[in-house]
Amino acid sequence: MPRRQTPDPLALRIGQRIRELRTQAGLSLEKLAYESELGSKGHLSDLERGLTRPTIATLQAIAGRLGVALLDLVTFPEEDDRQRLVEALRTLPEREIERLVRRYAPSRPSALRVGEPGRDRGEALSRRLGERLRERRLELRRDAAEVAGRAGLGTEEYLAIEAGEADPTLRTLAQIADALEIPLHELFRAPI
Repeated sequence: MPRRQTPDPLALRIGQRIRELRTQAGLSLEKLAYESELGSKGHLSDLERGLTRPTIATLQAIAGRLGVALLDLVTFPEEDDRQRLVEALRTLPEREIERLVRRYAPSRPSALRVGEPGRDRGEALSRRLGERLRERRLELRRDAAEVAGRAGLGTEEYLAIEAGEADPTLRTLAQIADALEIPLHELFRAPI
């Protein structure tokens, strides 16, 4: 697919977030591209400038190397208080996060995280994301065809994403999030 000439707005926001986290980690474009196995400094540069729409697998590879949760790449602290809080949690020591979880969310599963071993990592993430989509769809009492139509997708394409058998772009996930009336970053939380 040819490179875009103008930035995609959502891809640009995510790219700027990647650049911010990469800079905080003290990594060059080249080092992050190589160590995250993206392989191409140019591809990562295009991602950061919003000229390429990243897939979940690509974001997962970047998050893994940056040592952050996938959620951190799609959290925009300037947008609202909830996302600002998510950003603040990123800097807390693990021990403090565990204490907060015990106090405020004792029975909830942990958020989607990067770190499962090997090739299964992407498959596990896709399955959990699909479970979250299905759960939200059922909460709204909508069938898959209705959600797919609202998201501008074919029913089969949507069902493949919900089944965890596809690697959708963030643009596609944003369309699905809109169809499910849920903020994009909520798709990366564990099912409630």
